[in-house]
Amino acid sequence: MFEMVDRDSLDGRLKRLLQLSLGYPGMVSLYFRVGSEFAEARSIRPRLRALLDQPRSVLDTRDLSREESEALRSAIEALTGLEKEVGSHPGRAAVIFESEEAEEHTRLLISDAVWDVGVAGRRPYIRPLVSAVESLRNVAALVVESRSADLIVDALNRPSKPQTFRGKYPRKSNRAGWFALDERRNQQRAREARRKLIDQVVRQLASEERRRSLDSIYLAGQEKVTNEFAKRMPENLGDKCFQIVVDTHTATPADILSQVLMAEQRRTRLAAEKLWEEVTAEATPVREGVVGVAAVAEAANRGAVRKLLISGTDPVSGWECSLCWAVQVHEGDCRLCGAPLVEAFDVLDSITHQVLNTGGQVSQLTAPIKDSKLRTVAVVRY
Repeated sequence: MFEMVDRDSLDGRLKRLLQLSLGYPGMVSLYFRVGSEFAEARSIRPRLRALLDQPRSVLDTRDLSREESEALRSAIEALTGLEKEVGSHPGRAAVIFESEEAEEHTRLLISDAVWDVGVAGRRPYIRPLVSAVESLRNVAALVVESRSADLIVDALNRPSKPQTFRGKYPRKSNRAGWFALDERRNQQRAREARRKLIDQVVRQLASEERRRSLDSIYLAGQEKVTNEFAKRMPENLGDKCFQIVVDTHTATPADILSQVLMAEQRRTRLAAEKLWEEVTAEATPVREGVVGVAAVAEAANRGAVRKLLISGTDPVSGWECSLCWAVQVHEGDCRLCGAPLVEAFDVLDSITHQVLNTGGQVSQLTAPIKDSKLRTVAVVRY
């Protein structure tokens, strides 16, 4: 039975998964995007089986005991018959963690901001999950017109029903009155009605901010109108406001949410690319930066990484300590405790575990950084 989760629930699951570990590669992690097109339904079964090739190869290439092999085989078999259940959720991604020994049988449905991968390891494979959590940002969309506003919260995850606000405007007068005083009074009442409308919307946004801590607020509408709303935002909300120009008379709610999604993805991507350039530049304002898998792994082993950035989704093979989980790119013994190393399917995922377990932040960029051969960079604490 798959469970639909939001950002807060997914973040809690991620924290719990970080605590799981085994002494052998008996944890199977599977990420599978279910296409939204009907024709893609035919490919679900072969794609699902192909993703389980790596876990099956572990049975042949690792020295596992009989009990460990049986537990891993049982976990793989539990996933092979899920194509019908997975296929009943088009446009979503299925996330599965299966382990008999750890009694882990997680079945989640999330947005499709992940990539297809199946891994058997000593710990859950979490890099795609980090990307999913990052994509489910708390974003509010405020569609504004001259006399009304519609507020949609949680716009990128489960968009709420729009909250509509309407100002009480006076009817337009066709008479100028004595020295145009009647028209002037009407204009003054209209400005006052606009101010009250904006204040009402701002109070509601402040309430949402206290309740869920908004990451971004997008003001959608004509530039003249969005500017009016932006100017009256308090500082704590104004710093999170971004404006997009839309024709509110012709754009549907789906069109507006699509533009908000693209704008938010572009903004977060540009912010990550800027930090990447600062860390990798020769004359950098971020002096506490390290670049490359080996250097970042060493910093992560010391618990020194404050912010980790990963470019692309391809795995990078390497090694991790069988005792203390330290990450290394070359075979040998652990440099920290001297224990034997075991092969790691993806050291970038191992580094992600290290960084999150020591209070750091991770930003996973699914598309590789342009003109950069580096896979990872990090800002360190010391």
